[in-house]
Order: sequence, then structure tokens, then C-alpha cells
Amino acid sequence: MADPTLTGSDQSRRYFAFRDLMLGLYRDQLATAKQLCMAGELIYGDESWFSLYGLTASELAAHDFNILGRTVVEASIDAHVDALAMQFQNLMGMPAEPELGPGNKGQGAIFDLFCGSGNISYHVGCRLGCPVFASEMDPSVYKATLHNLSLLRKTSKSTVPVNFQLFLTDYRKLLANIPTDPHPTDIYIIEPPWGPAFTDAGLDLTQTSPSVKDIVANIRWSRRGVPCYIALKTTDHIVGDSLRLSMTGSTPVASVTCLPKGPCGIEFHVYICS
Repeated sequence: MADPTLTGSDQSRRYFAFRDLMLGLYRDQLATAKQLCMAGELIYGDESWFSLYGLTASELAAHDFNILGRTVVEASIDAHVDALAMQFQNLMGMPAEPELGPGNKGQGAIFDLFCGSGNISYHVGCRLGCPVFASEMDPSVYKATLHNLSLLRKTSKSTVPVNFQLFLTDYRKLLANIPTDPHPTDIYIIEPPWGPAFTDAGLDLTQTSPSVKDIVANIRWSRRGVPCYIALKTTDHIVGDSLRLSMTGSTPVASVTCLPKGPCGIEFHVYICS
């Protein structure tokens, strides 16, 4: 549990020091159980909040999941992605059951273009019963996530086996080789590397690498006129008009403000792209 004697500025300093370590010195090292618990405390206020794939920090460590240092900071925790998954259930008129499973007929697929841990698409896939096709360019992240997906078949609390296919490739190659016909309920998850786009001023979506505008243009090209959903992960502080400029031509349908809120609040913005 977070130390109640620390001031907000103390907590913020500890968070950013921890973030710098996990994205720097420990970037490609496997996180320890202690580091996973520290992430919950320093980022979200309590160690219990750090969970991925439906498993707590201690369960992830006990079952030998490979969580890289960078992933500890960059991954979307279960509480955040559950909120997004439920939003899609509502948009598609599905009952808000914890898991619907692959018996849903006529649904589309999920395309996770910058997969990372895969936790977002894993949860949305569980909720909607949709297959997941994901791309990841970093070999270390790809190897760790592939390992974790294999463990999930043995350790997951979910009763729904998600058809999750992960490819070591650029997102544009995934878009050019979609293994299914376009369906209007297809979902594209966008979370490109923020890098220098994320500063004290907020997140500038025109400066991500690649830019969100370019990603959306490539999605639109691949769809051959068939509409789809796009879920864009951002911070709660977006620079200027960069969200509107990046999503020009797409229709906003929902926004999800994620809780718990850490030093950097997280939101998902859902659009229909046509």
C-alpha cells in the first residue's frame, strides 16, 4: 500500500525515478516480483492494482511470466482494459457478462497493431469472443509476449480460449496480410510508441512514431471501404488539437477514462473509421 505520509510531490518523484529505471537500466530485463508490486504502488497507489491477463503481480511471478522492465511501465493494467472491453460490449449490444466466449457468431476480429504485452487485445478478445491478430516489432517484447500467451493456456482464470496470433512484423505488413475478410465490427487497437511525443506539456499525437494520422490512413487503405472500430490509447492530457487532427475523417463514438488514475491518467478514445 502507498505510504500515506508521502506528499503528492514525493510520490510523483518516486514514480518518475521508477519509470526512468524501468525504461532505462531495466528496460530489457525481466521484472522481479518486487518490481511488479512497486509498479502497482507507485503508478496506481496500491500494489494490488498491477495485474495483467487476469493475474496479480505475485501470480505473474509465481507462474514465471516474462514481464520486461519497459512493459511494467507501458502495459495497460487489467482494470483499464476491462473498462474498454465493456465499452465495446455496450457498443455492440452484447450483455455485460464477464466473458462471452467464442460462441458469438458474426463478430469481427481484433487487430493489435503495436501489441506490447497484448493485454488490451487479450481482454477485449475474451469479452467479445473474437480472434486476435497482433504485430510487434521489438524481438525482446515479441519473445516475452509469445511466452506469456503460451502460459495463459495453462494458468489463465478465463474460461475462454482466445485465438491469439502474434507476428514479429511491422504493423503495415499485418494490415497488408489480414487473414480475414473485412467486417464492420473489426477493432483496431492503436498505441504507437510515444517517445518524444510525451512531455510535461502532454501527449502530442502528431509526434508519435509513427504518427496516429499515418496509422489511421493505412488502416483506412486496408479496409477497402468497409468501416471498422478504432480504439486509441492516450493520456488524459493531449496537446492542443492533436487528437482531432489525427482522427480527421473518423467519427467519435465513446471515450473511456481509466481508473485508478496514476501520475499519468489514461484514456481510450473509440472511433468508427470509414
